[in-house]
Amino acid sequence: MIGPSKSIIHYVSPGGIVIPLSGHGVIGEPGFWIGNGPDGLGHIDVDSLFDSGALDEGEDYVGGVVDHAELDIPIHILGESNADFQRRKEFFKALIPRDRQGWLCAFTESTGWRMLATRRGSFKPAFGSDPAIARGATYDTVFIADKPHSRTKDDEDSWQNKTGAGSGVLYLYPGPEAPGWPKFVFTGPGRLRLMYEGMDVTIPVTLAAGREIFIDTDERVQTIRERASTSADRGRNLWGLMKAQHFPNPIPRGVVSRIRFQVAGASTQTKLWATVPQRHEGLL
Repeated sequence: MIGPSKSIIHYVSPGGIVIPLSGHGVIGEPGFWIGNGPDGLGHIDVDSLFDSGALDEGEDYVGGVVDHAELDIPIHILGESNADFQRRKEFFKALIPRDRQGWLCAFTESTGWRMLATRRGSFKPAFGSDPAIARGATYDTVFIADKPHSRTKDDEDSWQNKTGAGSGVLYLYPGPEAPGWPKFVFTGPGRLRLMYEGMDVTIPVTLAAGREIFIDTDERVQTIRERASTSADRGRNLWGLMKAQHFPNPIPRGVVSRIRFQVAGASTQTKLWATVPQRHEGLL
């Protein structure tokens, strides 16, 4: 008989150091693990907005605001001696800076890996006994997530013009919690036209073979740049040629979106790749 599987939780520092916190090792051996009563691993707090009017009964719901999140996670640290415990404590605290983000990563068999970018809010000792005797202590650790939705592997789809059709459809899913802004990499030859969510945008450059265009539709940093497909530089900015064309709409949350496209002058070398972040509520 196979017993129940454990949730696996890791912390990954900004520098890439991985600290197992749950699901590995044996509690009671020197190391780090999550104590009792963690809060914030499975939900997001949403502030509801209401609008009221004079003499109205009650209020009308307007929407919700998702602010930053605070995950209150007790971390128990145990050393082989009191001096070893103190070294481990300082080592762990240094891995959670306030000015840079690391990652809390969690795995279950039903959800797979989920990740949340976090920084240190506080790291307070909760001494239940003299740590000099116990060689360890629990620290009430608050991880702050600027963007509280957890991430899974980005969804992606791709197309290559193997049949000579010069058109097709890609499918992207941004997850159940938030709309998504796709990114595209178009490899020539050809001229690309994208059609989805009420938009019809033609990229105003016909690519030669061996050239590519990178497109980021995020409304905060919309980017269209062209370069050689083997190049590592940022390439040429094409916004000046767009003539007021842009991407005003994301793809909606909770559904798989169809990204229609056409390529004029395509060959068998022509390719289109697309990706979008997937966001979820909670790490577990």
